[in-house]
Amino acid sequence: MISSIHHNHHEDRLWDFSCKKSFDTPPECFWSPYANWFDEAFTFTCPPNSILSGMESYHDNKHEDRRWKFYCCRVTNYCNYNCYWTPYVNNFDEQFTWHVPNMNDLAGVDSYHENKHEDRRWKYMYCARRSC
Repeated sequence: MISSIHHNHHEDRLWDFSCKKSFDTPPECFWSPYANWFDEAFTFTCPPNSILSGMESYHDNKHEDRRWKFYCCRVTNYCNYNCYWTPYVNNFDEQFTWHVPNMNDLAGVDSYHENKHEDRRWKYMYCARRSC
């Protein structure tokens, strides 16, 4: 589950993430470089057959935006298939809660920033996984 609420006074979002067990064996994981500059749109997907296991960001008051990087993990005996992008899950200045569909894992993120609202809209890519 990903949940977020925007605060107009601070022009920033508070985030809440929940996790689920995704691996039976220790995965190979890495942090991506930053996926965006401030006020910049971005699309980030983990490498093939990897899933998104963490997100990190920092806020800049001058831009009233965040830069994001992502933590991707994989095990060699699982492959992603049937990957889909959601539509945008929020409007500007809007609270949202989005649940990864049952039997799927998060694999990508897409976002764009608008200076008028000093906020971002978000959509997510999720995939089913199977042995390969």
